Order: sequence, then structure tokens, then C-alpha cells
Amino acid sequence: TELAYEIERFDSSTGEIIAWVNIPTVSASENTDIYIYYKGTASTPSTVWDSNYKLVYHLNQTVDGTVDEITDASGTGNHGTAGGTGDKTFDASRITKQVEAKIGYGQSFDGPTEPDLNDVGSGDFIWVNGVSSWPRNDVTVEFWVNVATDENSVNGMAILGYRASANSNELLLTRADSLNMLVRGDRILDSDVDAATSDWTHIVAVYSSGASKVYQDGTLQESSTDSTDGPRKGGCCFVLGGDIDGAQKVNNELVGNMDEFRISDTVRSADWAAASYANQNNPSSFLTIGPEG
Repeated sequence: TELAYEIERFDSSTGEIIAWVNIPTVSASENTDIYIYYKGTASTPSTVWDSNYKLVYHLNQTVDGTVDEITDASGTGNHGTAGGTGDKTFDASRITKQVEAKIGYGQSFDGPTEPDLNDVGSGDFIWVNGVSSWPRNDVTVEFWVNVATDENSVNGMAILGYRASANSNELLLTRADSLNMLVRGDRILDSDVDAATSDWTHIVAVYSSGASKVYQDGTLQESSTDSTDGPRKGGCCFVLGGDIDGAQKVNNELVGNMDEFRISDTVRSADWAAASYANQNNPSSFLTIGPEG
């Protein structure tokens, strides 16, 4: 049975390949074997990302501000534009930059951070105009981030912001050094999880009414029993690397690098968080390449 795959990067001169493969089941107690065939009959990649994914960014693009250049690999169509488009007028000085990141290329958000919600910022961001198929009841956000511990205004930096029905903070993940999650304006999870470590760290933040959680580097760190209705669908806009305040003001900008950002409309499990971190953090400790046949 051929497995669904997506090749993110291939270097024919070195043989390096970064590929995402959908393995239906991975056992926690014994090895799961898959086989790699090459130099054979070409095949067409099929859908890697399950139907719960509503946004998957590899963030590996060379960025110049072209509309929808940050491709959504989930197939949902939530492509992003660095520096804004549509409701948020494009600003060439606010586009992100491609950098070597945790897994292949990622994006650098160079700031600065504007902490005042009444002001428009000037830092980098990625904007989605007219959000499609947004999670309504359960939400899982996954990403890698690298923020310097001593960066100015680190407590004011937001990871993401979502606005719907003229309401800001429909979904907001903010405070890089003590992650907080807001849903419909309510602070659902007020954690001490510090994502500003001066190194790459993996975050999985889960919203589920009465059972929200945040994992860091594969381990559960905080949970909350607070409840509220989920974020509204049909959002006007989503921003990565900042917050949306008022009429499309982007502020509270992130200053750091980000890679492999994903949003799902389901609750990903503790096993999912642990396996995702182990596989992506150090593949050589998670899998073994056997001899050629």
C-alpha cells in the first residue's frame, strides 16, 4: 500500500530529503516498518494531512509579499500573505524573511513589538484574508518557535490572532514567555509556559471547552477547566506573528523565528504531542534507516 507523502525539500547534490509521510498507525510498544522505494516508477503525491487540518504552513517559501505565497498544504485554502492583503493593506516593510529553521526553511519575524492595542505596529506578520473552514468547537495549534529570552517586550508578543464577526480575540495565543490562550475574548488558559528559550521549542496548544491544555517539547505543562463557546467561523482574518486589534490593527508582533505551524479542528492527544516532538526534534532517535534491499 503506497503511503501518502509530501516532499518539502530535496537536494539532489547531497541526497538530503525532507518529506512528510502519512503512516496510518504508529505503535507505542513496537517498531512500525515502512519501506522507501526510489529510482523506480514515479508516483503522484497524495493527501498527507488528515481532514481535521485546516491550516498547515511549512513556512519554507522565499517571501516577497506576493498574495497567498505562504501555501496552506492542508488543502483548505488558508494561504497567507506576508505583510498583509485585502482588509489589511499590504506593507512591504512588514514582510517576513526565509531562514534556515528547525525543519528545512522557516520564517523570521523581525519586529519590533508594538504592545499598545490602540496603535498599529510596524513588525513583520503573515496575514490570511477571508478564513476558510475555521475550527469551531475544538482547536489544536502546533508550531516550532525560537525567541530570545532577553528580547524586548517578550511578554507582549503574540503568536497568532483570529478575528471574526467584528470581534478580536476570537482565538489568541499571546505572551511568548508565559503563554495565554484567549477564546471569544475569555482568558481560557493562563499558563507559565515560557516559549522564549533562545532555542527552538515545540508547542502544542489545545482548546476544548473545560479541558484546554498546553504541551511543550512533548510534555503536558498546563491545563484548564475554564469553559466558553468556541471561536466563531467565517472570520475576516487571521494573523501569524501578531495580534489583530480593532479594525485590522496588527500589533503585539513576534520577534523570532517560526517553523511548521498547523491548526486542526480536533483535540490532538498527549501521545500525538509526544510523538510529533520526538519525530521532528531528532528523527535519528525516533526512526532507524535499515540497509538497502
